[in-house]
Amino acid sequence: MTPNEYLLLLAGTTLPSLLVAWAVGFLVRRFAPRWGLLDHPSAAVAGDATENYSENPNVERIADAPEGFRIGSKDNCHKAHHQATPLGGGLAITLAVLAPFAIGQLLLMRINAGEGLFGWDVPEMVTVHAAGLASQSAKLWTLLAAGVILMLIGLIEDARGL
Repeated sequence: MTPNEYLLLLAGTTLPSLLVAWAVGFLVRRFAPRWGLLDHPSAAVAGDATENYSENPNVERIADAPEGFRIGSKDNCHKAHHQATPLGGGLAITLAVLAPFAIGQLLLMRINAGEGLFGWDVPEMVTVHAAGLASQSAKLWTLLAAGVILMLIGLIEDARGL
């Protein structure tokens, strides 16, 4: 392979994922409040002076916490943001992985059927491996299905705050 073919291969495998992740990430951030996918900051981080830390059993005494960990309740002590933050970024990442694989699978099916790439020449490096790729695609989609299940569990956790 020539250096230009390597660059084309690299661009063709990374740019679609980057574009899908960017587009879906934008949509998730925009619609997260409507979908109930927001993580709200803890009272101490947000500067809510109305919280009475000495009387609330869910709140550690801030003076007893080590420096750098004095940011709120036991339940929210990991939150360091000062405003509501959209959740659901795993959806964008999952679609950024699935969409290029799905398009690649459709193109692979066309190549193996002898239909070509819509009038474009199929590179030799692809035709040599097309049959092997097709024979292994079921395993790939099994792994991707497992990833989708994990993403759905994460999305449910984001929505319910488990």
